[in-house]
Amino acid sequence: MPVYEYFCDCGKRETAYRTVATRGDSPICHGPMTRQEVNRTFVSVDYPAYVSPATGKVIEGKRQHIEDLKRSGCRIKEPGETRDFAKNASKIHEANINQAVDQAVDAAARDLGMGC
Repeated sequence: MPVYEYFCDCGKRETAYRTVATRGDSPICHGPMTRQEVNRTFVSVDYPAYVSPATGKVIEGKRQHIEDLKRSGCRIKEPGETRDFAKNASKIHEANINQAVDQAVDAAARDLGMGC
């Protein structure tokens, strides 16, 4: 969104963010203020640039992000999916450890001739 500088005859200066459609709506001081110039713009980045772990290419923007996911056979996570995974990660980790311990005990029992 452009930033406009407005000046009043009394010397007051005001900076205002306006869309291009509303740039003519000037602030009021001792009367309508005069717009001087656009001195800077604000640029919003939808996705920060990153290197794709699947392809090794630099990805810039949402469209490239979605295309990279499709090319690599991945998908966009659903809202709350990361939070739910983190919440259940300890349970999953514990279940994996229990399964590994059970397999190790069964293998040791077979090695000692105690298995069925």
